[in-house]
Amino acid sequence: MSLNLYLAPPPAQGHLRGRAGGGGGSGGGSDGRFSEELFSLLLSLPPVKALTVGEQRLRLLNVLLDVASVPQGSQERVFNPLIRSHNVEFVQSLLEGVCQLYPSEVAPILIPYTNLFRDFFCDKRYPDRVSRWFGNISVEGVGSRGAASLQQFAYRYRDSVWLDCLRWNSKRTVTPVTVSRDPAMWLQLNLKKSFSNLKHDSRFWESSFFTAELKSGEFLSLDYPYFAQKLTRILFSAPNSLRDQEDIDRLRSLLSSYLTASPFDPLLRLTFASLRDSQLLSFVERLVKSDRLNPKFLSQIVCEFCCKSVEELLLSISLLDPFRTQLIRSIRASPSSLGKI
Repeated sequence: MSLNLYLAPPPAQGHLRGRAGGGGGSGGGSDGRFSEELFSLLLSLPPVKALTVGEQRLRLLNVLLDVASVPQGSQERVFNPLIRSHNVEFVQSLLEGVCQLYPSEVAPILIPYTNLFRDFFCDKRYPDRVSRWFGNISVEGVGSRGAASLQQFAYRYRDSVWLDCLRWNSKRTVTPVTVSRDPAMWLQLNLKKSFSNLKHDSRFWESSFFTAELKSGEFLSLDYPYFAQKLTRILFSAPNSLRDQEDIDRLRSLLSSYLTASPFDPLLRLTFASLRDSQLLSFVERLVKSDRLNPKFLSQIVCEFCCKSVEELLLSISLLDPFRTQLIRSIRASPSSLGKI
């Protein structure tokens, strides 16, 4: 069986018209592109037409995963244009990965934004944030993470904080002397009520006790999307000071490192999840022009079809679906074997 890959200029318009089932119409010619009539015929094919938008994207993704060849370390050149174009959803997803991979490098960028942390921990919609960060107290009353900073701050400003802010579940009066003698009393602290009061005490959020526990970046794990969203705003905001520009430069450097260190396949999946159809087509076009598709015949076919939608691009590539596995194996084994398929 022979398969015409349309790598050469297509047959005359009359021949196409006959294959498509007759009828008049213009287009095609010999300019190396499929005619509108042939696209209309392809769009009527049930196996592809019946796919949902999500299924179309998944099939296209699987095709590109099969044939795209991007060496480790070259991902930045492929995906960096999406960052420069301010694609917010894509960049925010990347920054989630940056937070996971480089937490101690990200933390210094966020620590100066004290209001960010106050709003984060005092948001009544997410009461578990306070307990997860400030509730790390052992049975002996020793605090870690945020609990350690809260204990140190409370002792340091005990004359005001102890009565004005801290609330306890114990029926008896809890004083600094009582807790210092029995540290396990810290387990009786009512975090929800206490932070309703601490929310308005800027001394705590700006204190070295609080910020010292943030330096490791461990707090990022409380809500990666939340902090990635804040980082995205910092990255795309106009700098108002030297520090702002330094933060932007640092984020760009971290994104570059993340792209270089990450495998191509997960980045491609992330791209498909983040881009609109028009953006996705532009990305595939850049991938083709970067000579990153292997075997090369797919690059030529994508260019020949001049697709205007994900559906058309998928239909174009789907012409090869019944033969794709055999084609790839044959071409990788020996390019000369293509004519024998």
